[in-house]
Order: sequence, then structure tokens, then C-alpha cells
Amino acid sequence: MRKRVDEKLLVGSMNEDKLLLRTECVEKAAWHESSLWLANV
Repeated sequence: MRKRVDEKLLVGSMNEDKLLLRTECVEKAAWHESSLWLANV
């Protein structure tokens, strides 16, 4: 039983890490796009 809970926590934290990475990528891309846009203006 305990092992199953640990596995769920592990998977959950892995998904959270992926979500954080994805959010970071999106934020970086958005920042990059806005800086390009500002440079063009």
C-alpha cells in the first residue's frame, strides 16, 4: 500500500515538474516575442 502511494506522489511530482517547465518555456517565449515586438516598434 505504501509503495503505491509513493509511486503516485512520484508521478504527481514529475507531472508538476513538466508543467513548471512548460510554463517557463511559454513565459520565455512570450517574453522573447514581446521584446522582438518592442524592438520592431
